[in-house]
Amino acid sequence: TAAADCASSAVEEAQVDVVAAGNANGPVDFPGNLPEVLTVSASNEYDEPKTTESKDRERWWGSSFGPEVDVAAPGVDNYTTDNLAQAGYTPEDYVPDFRGTSSSTPIVAGAAALVLCANDRLTESDVRGVIRDTADKVGSIPYEDGRNDRMGCGRVNVCKAVEAALARKP
Repeated sequence: TAAADCASSAVEEAQVDVVAAGNANGPVDFPGNLPEVLTVSASNEYDEPKTTESKDRERWWGSSFGPEVDVAAPGVDNYTTDNLAQAGYTPEDYVPDFRGTSSSTPIVAGAAALVLCANDRLTESDVRGVIRDTADKVGSIPYEDGRNDRMGCGRVNVCKAVEAALARKP
C-alpha cells in the first residue's frame, strides 16, 4: 500500500532507532543507554509509569528507568498478532496480553513512521524531538525541566506528533 511504502522509505532514510528501556525495574541498560536512540519505557492503563507497585497489579515486572528514557507508551495487556495454533502462544491469531517495554516500543516506532510519512524532510533527530515534544505529561511523578526518569517526556501522543510534523512542512 502507499502508506506502507511511505513508512518504509521514510524510516529507511531517517534511520530512527527506537529501543525498549527494559523490564528490570532498574536502570536502563544497553542499547537503551545509547545517546542517539529513542528509548521507550512502559506506562499502564492508568497512565502511570509501570512499576512493581503500580495499580495494574503486575508485581513481577517494572519498566526500567533513568535519564535515558525519552517517552513512555502503553505496556500492559496490549494486543498483538500471533502465529496460529501450536506455532503461536494461543490458538487464535492474536495475543491479548502482550506486555513489557517490548510491547511499548512498537507503538513508538509506529509513531515515528507516521511522523516521517507526514513530513519526509525531518531528520532522525527531528523525529526524536517531535515525539518527545508532543508527549503528554501523565502520571503522578513530577516532571522537572519537562521530563522524569520513569516517563521521559511523557506518554507518546501519536496524533500530536503527526500534527507537529505536518506543521513543520515548508
